[in-house]
Amino acid sequence: MYKVVGAAGYTEKGVLRQKGPSIIKLMEKTETKILVAAMFIPRDALTSHDKHGQGNRLFRAIEREIILHRSLVHRNIIRFREVFTTDTHLVIVQSYPSGGNIEEKLQLTGPFDEFTARKLFRQLVEGVEYCHKRRVYHRRLRTSNILLHGSVFEAKVKLSDFSHARSGYRCSINEEDEQFDPVHSPPELFGTSKVEPHERDDGALDVWAMGLVLYRMLTASHPFLDPGNPSCISKSVMERLSTGQILPLDENSFTPSCLDIITKMFQPDPNYRIEVWLCQTQLAGQ
Repeated sequence: MYKVVGAAGYTEKGVLRQKGPSIIKLMEKTETKILVAAMFIPRDALTSHDKHGQGNRLFRAIEREIILHRSLVHRNIIRFREVFTTDTHLVIVQSYPSGGNIEEKLQLTGPFDEFTARKLFRQLVEGVEYCHKRRVYHRRLRTSNILLHGSVFEAKVKLSDFSHARSGYRCSINEEDEQFDPVHSPPELFGTSKVEPHERDDGALDVWAMGLVLYRMLTASHPFLDPGNPSCISKSVMERLSTGQILPLDENSFTPSCLDIITKMFQPDPNYRIEVWLCQTQLAGQ
């Protein structure tokens, strides 16, 4: 273990995970003993460029992470604490959630019951709605970057990873930064329904991603991929994705309101997709 000298002193407690060229470490604030998660990004990775321009892309992603994330203060968004540099790294410090992420919980326990899924989803809606009111659009909502503080049954949802976020309603999007894959993308990002970047509604994109999160919490599966071969993006899978035709859910296993909101989040036309604030209204009191 060692101390990091920067804007403040930290003591390393362990490595949490690798993220591209970066390492995320569990650190302890020397003065307060508070645990934090610190992402160490090699400074040379921010200035070097490979043949695909990855250095530039990483710099832009980290810039967005810092500028947009630090402006967001909400109980359902992981707290941005500070950023500083060492001789070799740029370090972004955030609060440390003790419960891992939703994807890890699903891998361990299987699907959540509807009560638990709805409870977590309401918090997700609150966090995303807060962002949208401030004209910030996450654009990369995944079960893997929705963090939990506490046990899954009493967990507080914390949104993380704003490296793909955008500010503004219809945003100027750099095509080089587009790394969407059909598995996580709404129809307007690919195929015959593709919409030009400057015309896209990033709020509707977030809603589609929220639908993927809710469906996965309820089933531990993907709404469009073939269960027997989830790694295969077949023609039938692409047809389902482009039309929003999810794999059927058992109507006897879920409440009508839950099934209804899932259908509304997977509207293939973003102009008819339910908005975040309406998700909150529909779930209120249930």
